Amino acid sequence: MRNIAIDKLPITTHCNIPVMTTEMLADLYDTEPKLIRQNYQRNADRFIEGKHCFKLIGEELRAFKNESSQRGLLNIAPKVSHLFLWTARGAARHAKILETEKAWEVFEKLEDCYFDRKPANVSGDVRLSGGADLSKATQVIEKFMPAIMEAIKLEDKKEYSAPLKPGYRSLIHSPSGVLGLTENSLLMNLLNQLQEDGHDVSGAAAELTTMFCYIVGVSKCLRDIQTHAEYINDKAGFF
Repeated sequence: MRNIAIDKLPITTHCNIPVMTTEMLADLYDTEPKLIRQNYQRNADRFIEGKHCFKLIGEELRAFKNESSQRGLLNIAPKVSHLFLWTARGAARHAKILETEKAWEVFEKLEDCYFDRKPANVSGDVRLSGGADLSKATQVIEKFMPAIMEAIKLEDKKEYSAPLKPGYRSLIHSPSGVLGLTENSLLMNLLNQLQEDGHDVSGAAAELTTMFCYIVGVSKCLRDIQTHAEYINDKAGFF
């Protein structure tokens, strides 16, 4: 593939969006597919499915493999269980992570000559979709789908809060207020909410529980000291 001019590369599409496989991207960026996969795994939170990539599995993967095989575009291993396809944004993100002159040079060419180039088989896609109008509508939907999916994620994102109520700061600065935190703590309540929603906060909970144990222990020591002091004062009154 490195011997083929980028503007001559056959365009592989998914949902009418130009994409590249991990192997294609690695070959063009002059690196190994293993490194592309490792970089994705280490930075998975920076890749949004539908925006930076598509992960094909099951029937969707089988359909893509069959179509690619018939068109002679890709040679995908028959036993592969999933397949990542990288969009222009995904390819740009990988170039940024690799941070090599070669990757950036290639991506600039890909952006102009591959991702923004109209596929040669677009007319066939139009016929298969049932007409030009339907094809255009599909393309509009697919263009805005990443933004729609991102908006849905933001809408579904649960909010967590622990606001500071009037007088609460003064309360927790008093001895009784500090001791009361062991029974009713905004921070512990917040950690419990996060835990219930699937977040692993065991480390933070362990730290907070340890601090509470020290608070209770110190409070007990202070009470013992006070009791002994009162006892000594009472006995001293007899002399």
